[in-house]
Amino acid sequence: MLTLEQSLHTQDLGYIQIVAELWEAPLDASGLQDAILSLTPRLLEQSRLNEMLQNLPLEGREALDDLLRNQGMLPWSLFTRRHGEVREMGPARRDCERPHLNPISAAEMLWYRALIGRAFFDSPQGPQEFAYIPTDLLQLMPQPQTPQGATLGRAATLAERAVPIPANDHILDHACTYLAALRLSFSESQIAAIGATWQSPAVRTPYPLTPRALHEILNASGLIDANNMPVPDMTRHFLELPRAKALAQLGRTWRHSSSFNELRLIPELIFEGEWQNDPLRARYAILDFLATLPKDVWWNLNSFIQDIYHTQPDFQRPAGDYDSWYIRSKASGEYLRGFAHWNEVDGALIRFTLLGPLHWLGFLDLAAPTPDSPPTAFRFSAWAEALLAGIPPEGIAPEDETLLISSDARIRAPRRVPRS
Repeated sequence: MLTLEQSLHTQDLGYIQIVAELWEAPLDASGLQDAILSLTPRLLEQSRLNEMLQNLPLEGREALDDLLRNQGMLPWSLFTRRHGEVREMGPARRDCERPHLNPISAAEMLWYRALIGRAFFDSPQGPQEFAYIPTDLLQLMPQPQTPQGATLGRAATLAERAVPIPANDHILDHACTYLAALRLSFSESQIAAIGATWQSPAVRTPYPLTPRALHEILNASGLIDANNMPVPDMTRHFLELPRAKALAQLGRTWRHSSSFNELRLIPELIFEGEWQNDPLRARYAILDFLATLPKDVWWNLNSFIQDIYHTQPDFQRPAGDYDSWYIRSKASGEYLRGFAHWNEVDGALIRFTLLGPLHWLGFLDLAAPTPDSPPTAFRFSAWAEALLAGIPPEGIAPEDETLLISSDARIRAPRRVPRS
């Protein structure tokens, strides 16, 4: 970040005079350089800063506290979405309209007091524009007035979790079936018909495991070759693993795969163009959000998503870019560009990840108000702690059943027959 003097050097003399006026600080200079050198030490006087903060309107102090809780800086796009815009205007318009006397937002209020600056800094995603508190001012700031709430969302009500949908290990059986279908060169329509049976008729979820999604998981696990055929040795080893070890293997593969792309699997969306997203970055962010939640409590799905919207909306967007991804709604055909469509894209990704892979792979239990309604709550499953650590969970029944052959030559394979 920049110091206060460095921050002021990016402005013109008229702005410096506005800052001096709002701080009620004498300005003993006429040129820009002398004005900055005169004003900077006065703004860094602890007593003068305390008085400025004490007289700051509530919305301005809340915006400043937001930055203080984030080490003094936030992406500019995120900061202005939370605390309003700073109008772009040249010296002539600014001198005419005097926006510092009637700011339209908390962000603009802080801007004309030089309590925040705006600049590009390096980030893990490359150069990104940030709102920041100058470093020497930051060192003099008191702690935020209110602590930052770490937990996202709220606990689910009894009605929201009336019908539990426990996590299970059925993905192992579906994987066995799918690999066998590939080996027998089943057609796409035959495989689709098999996949249609994978959702329980007793409880409906909006994102049941599909052959396409399972293919991506098995492909990331190295079980399928470039010709869409099972890799013999890898497949044999996978099918011979105890169920708990096999489930842990799929969970590890999914967690760390850069090729499994949840966004591209959301059925309500259509994707166009050559742009690329980073599924690993988004997945790690969602898992970090989940890590803030209590382990044995049913949690409300919508409130969790909305708190991410309000606090960390750019979790999958490099530099807060909401315009370069060409995504359409399958229902309306409308392009979903811009932050206004966050819930339909970014929110949908969170919903899909929780109700899809995290449930298919045994990490999350789900719950719904009725058997026919979509899930409204979730919690960590009894297996989650082990799966998150990448180790086999306890409590999964062994494959100790045998094939049953009847007198009319029908063969029945109970689910606990060894997959191999």
